[in-house]
Amino acid sequence: MLPPTLVCAVCGGPVAGAPVVLCPGCRVAVHSVCAVQRGACPGCGARLPGLVPGAPLPEALAPPVPPPAALICPRCAAPAQPAAEVQRCSSCGGAFTLRAGALLDPTVRPPPVDPRAPRLKSRSASAFTYRIAAVEAHGVVEGMADPVTGAIPLEQTGVAWGDVFTVAVWRRLDIAQLVLALLFPVPVTLLSLWGVVTATPWWLLSALPFGLLAGIMLYRAFGVQVNRARVAGRHRTVTVRFDRPLWRRRRFHDELLRRAGIAAGPIP
Repeated sequence: MLPPTLVCAVCGGPVAGAPVVLCPGCRVAVHSVCAVQRGACPGCGARLPGLVPGAPLPEALAPPVPPPAALICPRCAAPAQPAAEVQRCSSCGGAFTLRAGALLDPTVRPPPVDPRAPRLKSRSASAFTYRIAAVEAHGVVEGMADPVTGAIPLEQTGVAWGDVFTVAVWRRLDIAQLVLALLFPVPVTLLSLWGVVTATPWWLLSALPFGLLAGIMLYRAFGVQVNRARVAGRHRTVTVRFDRPLWRRRRFHDELLRRAGIAAGPIP
């Protein structure tokens, strides 16, 4: 029988073809190696099967060491330390937030895993494929989707909520959106306005819709920008983009922090 989850609840890696154990409490799958290292389920806290209480595990129980990506500026890789407020990098001057997770701050406690929690998804287009980011019950995942519909995951990797060292959030100018706006709707709008002034008011029929489209695209490029979150975990670091769709980005951001046990904060 296949396990109820396709990824390990501790490290976020795929469980297909790997030795796994099932949590007796919430029935999530955990790699056998991760079960030895963790000792308890990250979701419900139940002791994972196959472990002997009191057995010496010096390597498995050693304090986890944060990866290099956990304590650096997400913009320029300069050294940075977690803080509750928005920071300005001393090297590049860019704004970002860097929040400590459960593995770095013992006071951070992710809430119990709720299998009924909604799955929040964000999709963005790369050069030839789509990228999907999702906040799920057991962790945050990111991967490539099919190039036709952008809805079918082709490969995914993730980080479990209990295995988070830090979460960094930042924004940057959406260059692709800006280039598209300057190539099409902005020139058409300017040309239509010139026609209104020099020829006939009927040019407003094209100036208004293309002007509205240009305004929306420029707002996305300069106002919303590209929103990214870097989640540094014990075994891997994933970077997700969450500004698509626009109306879900705040909920995606706040839910990502909440499920990691971190208080909600601003998007810098």
